[in-house]
Amino acid sequence: MSTSDAALSLTPTEQVLVYADQFAPKGSMLNGKENLLLGEGNVAVNTLSEVLLSVAVLALEKAGAARVQQVTRKSMFGLIKRQVAEITPTGTPASFPDGSLEALLAAKLGSAPIDMDDLVYEFFADDLKWPQQFIVDVAKAGLSERGILHAEKSTKLLMFTTVKATVAPEHKAALQAGAPTDARALVKAAEGRETLWTVMNKQAGSGLARRTEASDSSSDSFSD
Repeated sequence: MSTSDAALSLTPTEQVLVYADQFAPKGSMLNGKENLLLGEGNVAVNTLSEVLLSVAVLALEKAGAARVQQVTRKSMFGLIKRQVAEITPTGTPASFPDGSLEALLAAKLGSAPIDMDDLVYEFFADDLKWPQQFIVDVAKAGLSERGILHAEKSTKLLMFTTVKATVAPEHKAALQAGAPTDARALVKAAEGRETLWTVMNKQAGSGLARRTEASDSSSDSFSD
């Protein structure tokens, strides 16, 4: 694969990861820090994880594997209303590279409609100390499997297992010359559908929060 081919073959979530500073704010102690793959600086892990999940679902919709719509859920005899992103599988296979976040989420789709936060929750086999970082690491691992990144696991403070990644030298120039065109288009389209983009990110964050363990133990496994 040429460097040009490598740049053009990025999935929407891989574009978000490679050009992360165009989708997430600078990192902080509260939201975590993920070093940029191209250039200096970092972005907020928690925000980046939500964007990755939302873009993955929107990519599945564009591929015809699911329909996404904003719906109102009522509780407490209709006194409480909340907006959710409901994902309805179509049964149409989605063609994405093995190991990509899109492919992994597609494998989690069943046959019944599911809310965004429930899909995110069910993506994991177990609760994790930092599920947001895990989502980012999944995206990095997918690019590593295809040789676009060099990745290796490392353990930080509090036993967080993360993936340190660098762009493979032969692909760096092409990626620097590229742009996250597909990912931007998905985000822009979702922003034009009422408040769908905001709702999706909020629900992604909710699903991740539900998977955050309270103990000091950690795990880096997820179900296939």
